[in-house]
Amino acid sequence: MSSDRNPALNIMDNQAGGLRRLALLSAGRTGADIERLVREARQRARRERRSMTWDDLEQAIRRRQARLPNDLRWRVAVHESGHCIASLRLKLGQVRQLSIEASEAALGFLAAEAEVRILTEASALDMLCLHLAGRAAEEVILGSISLGSGGSAGSDLAIATELALALETRVGRGSAWPLLYRDATIIPALMFVEPGLADRVSARLDEAFDRARRLVAEHRDDLLALANALVERDTLEGPEIAALMATPSSAGPSS
Repeated sequence: MSSDRNPALNIMDNQAGGLRRLALLSAGRTGADIERLVREARQRARRERRSMTWDDLEQAIRRRQARLPNDLRWRVAVHESGHCIASLRLKLGQVRQLSIEASEAALGFLAAEAEVRILTEASALDMLCLHLAGRAAEEVILGSISLGSGGSAGSDLAIATELALALETRVGRGSAWPLLYRDATIIPALMFVEPGLADRVSARLDEAFDRARRLVAEHRDDLLALANALVERDTLEGPEIAALMATPSSAGPSS
């Protein structure tokens, strides 16, 4: 029996491979970003009087990507790997992608499919640990923390603070007045006028950060394996991450 494949199947494989490569490169971008990049690629092809190709799209994406300096790539890889370790070890969902491909929105990202489950105080505390694990990884591995985990409403620190504040004010798990519900629209202001509220929120964050540091230190080798692979490949997918976690790793950066 001949082992030659149907040419149509080869074409389909090539198309799938092209789409997969572009999907990895464009991960983390918004729909508007992708639309703009496709428009740029199409305009370039028209100027050259030909049809648009996968290569046109790839070049358009890469032209928009800022190549990070090596020391910053390593820091971002360590940070994102910290989030990944927390997500995996706390069983917070299936990790789909881990990347240090810089975009307009972020220097790197973790994409995970969260498990559908009832939110309890224990799972909320796990989420606090997850949000602070990137910061913890920088401290444990690099000995210093960058300011990138804070500074904006969508930052790790902002999300963790909002969650800790919710636990103390409106989901019935506060350490003071646990059954008193406060409306979400007034909660941010309460942090600075309600006696002890900021201290209680800060205590939750401190506890979660200490837990994140312990988790990162316990799984240091796995974290370094992930970070090294990220620096080498820019983006890792779920099966690659699983393979790395199943393999004994070295104890230091490769670069």
